Amino acid sequence: AYDPDNIVGMGHGPKLRGDDNRLTDNEIVADDAIQVFVERKVSSRAGVQRLDREGRLLPEQWDGRPVDVIPIGHLSLDAYDPTANAYPHRRETVDPLVPGIQIQAEQSEGVGCAGPLVELDGTPAMLTNRHVARPSDVGDAVYHPTKDDGRKIGEIIASPPIVVDDETEPVGADVTAVEINPSEWLSQPLGDDQPDGVVWEPEKYDAVTKSGRTTGITEGFTLSTDAELELTIEQREEKDDITTEFGPLLVYTAASAGGDSGSAVIHDERSAFTGLHFAGGALAVAIRPDQIRASIGEFTMLDTDATADTADPDESHGMLKRVHRWLRHL
Repeated sequence: AYDPDNIVGMGHGPKLRGDDNRLTDNEIVADDAIQVFVERKVSSRAGVQRLDREGRLLPEQWDGRPVDVIPIGHLSLDAYDPTANAYPHRRETVDPLVPGIQIQAEQSEGVGCAGPLVELDGTPAMLTNRHVARPSDVGDAVYHPTKDDGRKIGEIIASPPIVVDDETEPVGADVTAVEINPSEWLSQPLGDDQPDGVVWEPEKYDAVTKSGRTTGITEGFTLSTDAELELTIEQREEKDDITTEFGPLLVYTAASAGGDSGSAVIHDERSAFTGLHFAGGALAVAIRPDQIRASIGEFTMLDTDATADTADPDESHGMLKRVHRWLRHL
């Protein structure tokens, strides 16, 4: 049977043959296809169907460009159960702190992930998602690993609403900034040989890595950098859930799960921040740096000296390598 709500978004990018997260294990059928994202491909007696919202078969080409139907799953925004499974040690107390660990905001019933360290208007901060922190707001505390059995690691300094009241049009990216004490965090310099632009706007085929609370370190590549996707914002207090369209978004192939929200997505070659993970299904979805800037203002990546006693000062590791080394020793 055809589900008229099966299509959840569109984008532009490569059409691939193959299902592996590594680009080298996929055949590039077309370099610039129209991507139609669906919750699932619908099967019938005729096989797997390429259906639009009216139940019609989608064309193989559209305006001379190939069409690729890509299952992405149901996408929703909700904080995660603190007791749910996590990657080893991510929901346990760690010292020093490091991006990728579990966090919980003062008024939130769920948990999420500590994201990248940045400087926002001269203030050292850690980024995560608004849906991880809500209903907490500016001035509320954030804890690791939870508010019940952890310690305060900062206070929210920016957390623009995703939508206003019950409106369905998003007014901001799903991002929250938490003021931190840099001396409590693992240093994450990008290395002396890295370019000045430590924030990288994503491009198709970029090899990326994310480090999250639930699935740990996973690798993939960027499939679309301009996707417009429908996501459900799960409401509390018996309010109806809100379905709204976000974009442009980064869609990438690394594995993810609930609780990874807020993870930093890192460009492998440049060791640069390229997205803030905030949703996932069959594929992962991240907020682009330009969308973060539009929501909370200009920011730069933070270089701290938190780990002079744990990091080798003679090595010029990028942020990703330094984080990898620390997490694998937890």
